[in-house]
Amino acid sequence: MRGVSKVGPGDAERRTGAAGWSALLGGRIEASGADRRLLAAWAERIADLLSPALAEHLLGPAQERTGPLIDPERAAKGRLYATFLYQRQIDAVRLLQGRGIRFVCLKGFALAHQIYALPQARIVGDVDLLVDPADLDRATGALAAAGFTAMPIPSRFGFISEASFLPIVSPDRQVAIDLHVAPDAWPAARALTAAAVFAWAVPFRAGGLDLLGPAPEHAFFLLLTNIAKDRFGPEGVRKALDAALLLRAGVAFDWELVGALVASGGYARALAAFLRLLQRLGAETGAPHAHRAPIRARVEREVERVADLYVTAQVPRLDFYDKLRRELLLGPDPLSVAQINLRRLIGLVHPGTGLPPGMPERRQPRRPLENP
Repeated sequence: MRGVSKVGPGDAERRTGAAGWSALLGGRIEASGADRRLLAAWAERIADLLSPALAEHLLGPAQERTGPLIDPERAAKGRLYATFLYQRQIDAVRLLQGRGIRFVCLKGFALAHQIYALPQARIVGDVDLLVDPADLDRATGALAAAGFTAMPIPSRFGFISEASFLPIVSPDRQVAIDLHVAPDAWPAARALTAAAVFAWAVPFRAGGLDLLGPAPEHAFFLLLTNIAKDRFGPEGVRKALDAALLLRAGVAFDWELVGALVASGGYARALAAFLRLLQRLGAETGAPHAHRAPIRARVEREVERVADLYVTAQVPRLDFYDKLRRELLLGPDPLSVAQINLRRLIGLVHPGTGLPPGMPERRQPRRPLENP
């Protein structure tokens, strides 16, 4: 894996990736026969990183000119599953809303409705809900009564986040709910509080429901803190795309508010790297120069390495050393990184369970005994 990140892509791959990202962000694309073969290979890789449904949806206008770029059977299966998962997630959200529980939808579920023309195409993974702490017990009780259970996540450090809990999974394991009591884990939580997200939340409609999502500035800040937490790895590709489309959505965007959140949370370096990455992907951010301030040479090289991988859709899983290097170069301020790792060390000795209050833990099925 580490070897992949050290070998740069060729010029043809970069050109193809740049054209592909232009199409993802709504630009026009023309392709000859030879270019189309490279573009189709890129499209299959980007579908692995985004989801077949989302890649096929965003590349739809380009495919009207180039012909199919993603295997039609794969795309059709992706659309069917995304539609199924979307409806199941709507049902889970409706369950909580019907109990009068106050919450704000976070991350992908909210962004799917706020910036995507076809929300179900963006539905991937969990539903993240920021719950009013006063309603937390009622939320877990309602889910437990419906047969949801907490799904253990193997980790040598235990569960160290104080902002959320283990995923709460439906009886058939198709839907997972992440309940949050803070918008994101420390150090992001010292900048953006649950009270602020609730106060600035904006309405949206989903499946006949009137719901709330974060203000655009809060949504962008959470994309930044999450891609830093992911160390700009494979999971960050969707976050980079979300950020690019959020900034292109035409809403009034208060960069002064974002700057205040970044300063309070210690994410100035991460923001400069994120904006540089978005620029390399072809996004127009409109960010003030102060947020795109010059960065150190080592950080610049790391951003360029990440950008090449994202552009060409060749983003390997990170090993221990890659994670450490990215965290030190592209994460929050050094003191926060040191404190995060101290929390991990404490977790080795006293691992947290992450079990939501009043929620049973899903028991792993026992393996049958083998015949002697």
